[in-house]
Amino acid sequence: MIENVPCTLIDTHSHIHISPTHTVLSCLPIAHHALMSIDQSDWEKVLSLHTTYPATTSAWFGVHPWHVRSISNDWIQLLEQKLNEHPQAMVGEIGLDKVAAQRSEDKEIVWKEQLRVFREQYHLAGRLNRSVSIHCVQGYGELYETLRKPPPPAIPLRIGLHSYGGSLEITKSFLSLPCASRLFFGFSFAVSRRSPKIRPVIAHIPIKQILLESDSSRPESVLPDLQSALLLISEIREIPIEETARILNENAKNFLGLVDI
Repeated sequence: MIENVPCTLIDTHSHIHISPTHTVLSCLPIAHHALMSIDQSDWEKVLSLHTTYPATTSAWFGVHPWHVRSISNDWIQLLEQKLNEHPQAMVGEIGLDKVAAQRSEDKEIVWKEQLRVFREQYHLAGRLNRSVSIHCVQGYGELYETLRKPPPPAIPLRIGLHSYGGSLEITKSFLSLPCASRLFFGFSFAVSRRSPKIRPVIAHIPIKQILLESDSSRPESVLPDLQSALLLISEIREIPIEETARILNENAKNFLGLVDI
């Protein structure tokens, strides 16, 4: 545990609602949890936990690329309805995962379905002026093209690239986009520590566009995972950990639209 962090941290990407022990959420020293759904059946779980803890959670509704084959025929209408019923809710977790598609027997079909489902959610977020949280594994070229050529006015309010694993080259490309000021790059220790290319990427991204994530569904791992990611970012940027924590919390407030924390 890191003892000299002067503030409680904000988790900008959490799956804690999945845990049967999520009732301990009120005991965790975390200022806010962004609850990310992964499929249709998850939406009510997210909503239930958010309703119980409205001041310290935010609700995100979406379909993860791993689950594009389990959606109903009217899923996009139901998603829009859910978002309209909850004007403060955002869109996530959505995205592209070519590795997951390659594991399927119908590789090309699944990849095309991922692209369609991702783009429909991305453009819905833009139309409703909501933020998005995007998962991307080996699909950065397609993601870049989507962000580069959105049909107006389909640019989401803010765009979070979750557990970001892009190369320095693609990072520079993202930061040159017209929507670059809306981009945030999230880093979770579980994913980021495995990538040898992460250090020059974190060093290059503007510090005010970096987010801290646990990406965890286990309450007991949220704080240590956030602190480990915080320490990694602090070391790479050569900024004292207290100041890094303050900056990343401000970034999280901007990304999540929080004003009362």
